[in-house]
Amino acid sequence: MEELMSNIYGPTGVWFLIGAALVFFMQAGFAMVEAGFTRAKNAGNIIMKNLMDFCIGTVVFVFLGGGLLLGQDALGGFLGLPTMGLFTDFDTYDWYSFVFNLVFCATAATIVSGAMAERTKFSAYCIYSAVISAVVYPIEAHWVWSGGWLTRLGATLFGEGSPEFVDFAGSCLIHMVGGISALIGTAILGPRLGKYSKNKDGSIKVNAIPGHSITLGALGCFILWFGWYGFNGAAADMESAEETSAEGKLTKIEILCNESKFEDLKNAMNAIGVTGMTVTKVLGCGIQKGQDRYYRGVKIESMDLKPKAQVEIVVAKVPVRRVIETAKQVLYTGNIGDGKIFVYDVENAVKVRTGEEGFDALQGNDQF
Repeated sequence: MEELMSNIYGPTGVWFLIGAALVFFMQAGFAMVEAGFTRAKNAGNIIMKNLMDFCIGTVVFVFLGGGLLLGQDALGGFLGLPTMGLFTDFDTYDWYSFVFNLVFCATAATIVSGAMAERTKFSAYCIYSAVISAVVYPIEAHWVWSGGWLTRLGATLFGEGSPEFVDFAGSCLIHMVGGISALIGTAILGPRLGKYSKNKDGSIKVNAIPGHSITLGALGCFILWFGWYGFNGAAADMESAEETSAEGKLTKIEILCNESKFEDLKNAMNAIGVTGMTVTKVLGCGIQKGQDRYYRGVKIESMDLKPKAQVEIVVAKVPVRRVIETAKQVLYTGNIGDGKIFVYDVENAVKVRTGEEGFDALQGNDQF
């Protein structure tokens, strides 16, 4: 419960939830802009499409999209493995990240409604909204914001330490994806009826189709302006928080995991810049919460000893949250015994060879 409260109400969780609230409010801005700059007869249609982006998008993102985005890497980091962690893992689930990506998912979807306004069938738009929220945005966002193949492409091609792919404030994952979808949609639909006509001499005449309410359009612009402070601020922090050095603060991360997963964990830690760790073979002993064992109908009280690997890492430059999220992705199978992660503050560190202390003692290639 303490970890759950930290995830939701800690400074990081609160920051991202505030950003999510502002991005959610942007949906009202999109609705007002699009309704204001379309004809009155189509205002109801365009507002309902913006509403459906959240009504349909939330449902499909909960049951499928969230897992594809935040789940453990599969197919070489192309997508995440969908799970029902939203309903079962209340104490460890990354709630603020889920909510933040949910509102981003709706934003990516709603870009298209304005581009194809006044010439899209409502039922067809609902199908589009479901597809982009369930599959398109979650998969391509996993490539970067969940450590997928695109993030690791530099290291794959040019070796460890090479620059990573960085999406600043959703410019690629949201705006470009929504824009490309809108471009494809408008190319298929063509112009609005009455937009172009022919003069008697055969030349093309372009007809203006003014919106019915400049006031609504202006209101929508101000709402979007206001919401963008949360959109850009929190989205940029999603990247910068990963790269910010915690110089001066030492943290020990202790990971208990299945021995079969150790090589995967070691490789994942090396990929994010962790080059030193202490590894111990241990025996785990404990009763799994909520799991009773029976033999021929009789409850067995004994506890089994299971072989585990205990990995200890002390970091100063690599963000603690990045280590934790990477370990969770690598170790997760959904089965009992995936392991535990413990985090401790470290008072000091001393490198015996050079006498360096604190942050400096953890730099270089010295192994534990």
